[in-house]
Amino acid sequence: THENIDSSKQCSSETVRPIVVSIYRFKYSHVIKEEKFYSLRLQAQNKRRDGVIKICDVHMELINTGGRHLSLDQIPIPTNYIVTLVVWLVLSFLWLFNSLCFRRHTNNLHKLLSAILAIKLANIILAYIYWKELDNKGKIYLHASLPFILSTSMFKTAILLLLMLAGEGWCTIWENLRLFKYYMVLSTSFFFMVICYRYVHKYFQGFAIVFASMMVYIAFKCTTISINTIKRNITASNQFIDNHRLTYKSEITLKKRLNKKLRMLNYLQGLIIGLPCILIVVESVASFLLMYNEWTKVLLEELLELSVMIYCCALFRLRDFTDYNNISINTPYHNNIVLLTPYKNIVYISSENDKDELAENDS
Repeated sequence: THENIDSSKQCSSETVRPIVVSIYRFKYSHVIKEEKFYSLRLQAQNKRRDGVIKICDVHMELINTGGRHLSLDQIPIPTNYIVTLVVWLVLSFLWLFNSLCFRRHTNNLHKLLSAILAIKLANIILAYIYWKELDNKGKIYLHASLPFILSTSMFKTAILLLLMLAGEGWCTIWENLRLFKYYMVLSTSFFFMVICYRYVHKYFQGFAIVFASMMVYIAFKCTTISINTIKRNITASNQFIDNHRLTYKSEITLKKRLNKKLRMLNYLQGLIIGLPCILIVVESVASFLLMYNEWTKVLLEELLELSVMIYCCALFRLRDFTDYNNISINTPYHNNIVLLTPYKNIVYISSENDKDELAENDS
């Protein structure tokens, strides 16, 4: 519970002694044995006395048992980061093992996920250093806080960028994206808004929320467009196969390949919809119910980020795509050639009456 220090525990001015004329300095220390949360109020009255303004300069140091500067609700935070670091290392090891097993199927989306994992590992280490220095010294210098804040901003930006790129079908539907530069500009703006919120002014938090909301909306919109595109391609490819009376030699059909991508995008859309909702719940619980347990808030945020990365790694992990890339078709008529390409579903060429017919379906 939260309690104010009663009158018996308030500082007195008994130790005030003059240094020079009109200048007073005093030092006061008090030990509180009860382990509770206390509010400390300092009141300075700058009144004119004989034409001189009285100025109060206060240096305050709060130390818990064992010489620790962290509050009781912050002491478990460094331990939280050690535990989460172990979990992230296990996830990184599994991701590395998957990458080595199917390295010939790697793509740019997989490389982006690998970079995000590396950023998060660095972020956890820097976070541990940040809180340990705050625990030992009671204050943080720029050389310790800046790397921690930069890595935190980079990780959040990279997650939002991943949702946008994957939602548009980067490396699953399209090899290259026309709006890639716009995504990078939006991500860079969000990154700097988070930095400015920390070091310039708290008002920049509003701009960061606006940019984050725009990125989530774009990711949802792109995912919806990609899902509709694949559905249209499934219908078109089925009609194409039926109209030309084609049959498959391979076990994997074009419809199975497109359905695989469709399920992947449906799962991604579920993540994009659920992530803001879960984030709002976590922040609400942390703000109202856990306001005196900061370590719980930090733990909830770490668990949320870990859950998102596990979900993305499981969704976009490398697999043996050989069967999906080797789809073969029986052509019952003479002079027929069917070409299947990675980013074009079907290219059909038939030669009849010295006239070539080309039918092509875009993914």
